[in-house]
Amino acid sequence: MNGAQFLNGVDNGGDGVTEIQPYDNNQNFGRLALQHSIYLPGKTDVQMTAWDKRAVKDQGFDVLPPVTIDTSDGCTYDKLSVTLVWVEPGSSPGCRNCVLNDLDLSVELGGKTYYPNGRDRPDRLNNAERVIISGVKNGDVATIKVHGYNLIQSRQKYSLVATGCFGGVANQNFVDQCSVFVCDESQSVRMATILMAIFIPLGVLCLCGVGMFFYRRKQQESNNYSGGV
Repeated sequence: MNGAQFLNGVDNGGDGVTEIQPYDNNQNFGRLALQHSIYLPGKTDVQMTAWDKRAVKDQGFDVLPPVTIDTSDGCTYDKLSVTLVWVEPGSSPGCRNCVLNDLDLSVELGGKTYYPNGRDRPDRLNNAERVIISGVKNGDVATIKVHGYNLIQSRQKYSLVATGCFGGVANQNFVDQCSVFVCDESQSVRMATILMAIFIPLGVLCLCGVGMFFYRRKQQESNNYSGGV
């Protein structure tokens, strides 16, 4: 959801293309795009950071650690995308204002405050809110805030994810490093551990057996020598 890309229109075949807008009922957040959402070796355009199970109090603010745009390692992505989600209890049938625990996302950058879902004010209708800021530059610092605007309980837990250039993850970065998908050595490590668990005790037993053999042999030779005298 955080890295979903907006579509230009709906293809109606021979009837042409219907124009659509971001966050409308035709596309909502847009089409999912993993290369804009998570790190994929050799294909990703972004770096991701996430916060899970944070909580904000009713009428309170939770200010997250500052997010700094860092393109020093070759990242060329020029957007910052931040998405807030939380679990809502069930609302009454036929409700008009159905959000019972209303959280509000805002992102401050360059002296401007950005609001989610294409709005110029807080979103009071949804429990999934996304802010996309285009044209961010190296060194820009964003402040992410979550406001517990109106809750039916004392606090509400939420999760938040941000994608952008946060240290240079880009297509050609880390090509000399292995990802867990490409270079997973867990099976060989497990096999080596199993073999060591088997052969190390066997080796110790063998050494003990050899030592005992020579000890008894020496004892027998000593007894034979004593008997001969």
